[in-house]
Amino acid sequence: KRHHHYETGTYKPSVSFVPADEYARALDILVKGCVDILLTDESRQRVILGLRKHEPAMGDWWYIGGRMRCGETIEETAVRHVKRDI
Repeated sequence: KRHHHYETGTYKPSVSFVPADEYARALDILVKGCVDILLTDESRQRVILGLRKHEPAMGDWWYIGGRMRCGETIEETAVRHVKRDI
């Protein structure tokens, strides 16, 4: 299954990780795919926000969402973050 953000062939999940210092450098220089979800109540009169538990903006009310994982679709990312935060 080919995703819009993974164009070099068939995605194969990996259980290996890059060392923490290399990952930190990558976060500083690479674009990270993120998804934000705008949830409303049934009447569409109110927006449902989450209280952030992590930096940046810890303690602020924010849209639900976050980073995509390699191989995920936008929809899969959205579902994962809603399940995590609600």
